[in-house]
Amino acid sequence: MTYPSTEPRPALTSSELSHLELKQTWWIGEGYDCEEVDSVVLDVIDTLRTWEAAAITGGAPQHQSTRRFLSSTELQGVMFRALKFGRSYDQDHVDDVLEHATETLRNYESA
Repeated sequence: MTYPSTEPRPALTSSELSHLELKQTWWIGEGYDCEEVDSVVLDVIDTLRTWEAAAITGGAPQHQSTRRFLSSTELQGVMFRALKFGRSYDQDHVDDVLEHATETLRNYESA
């Protein structure tokens, strides 16, 4: 979903991200490596859950998972290997989802 640049997007929740199905490209066309993207998405889901729990309790985020806790800056700098053949994720869709997650993390960090 595209939002006008003047209207902020609603926060992305861990639940929304965990139920989101990323668009795939099959066999022809350049896309991001699915395993790499899936790993980062799981990190983001876990990071969002930690921030959501902190918002409920009113305390600082207490990350207790074995997954990586990402900052908005770290997430913004993530790069994926591009594949020309085989199963991969649509680059534009992944970029949009991760930008939305970056905006959400930035909002949590600045609160």
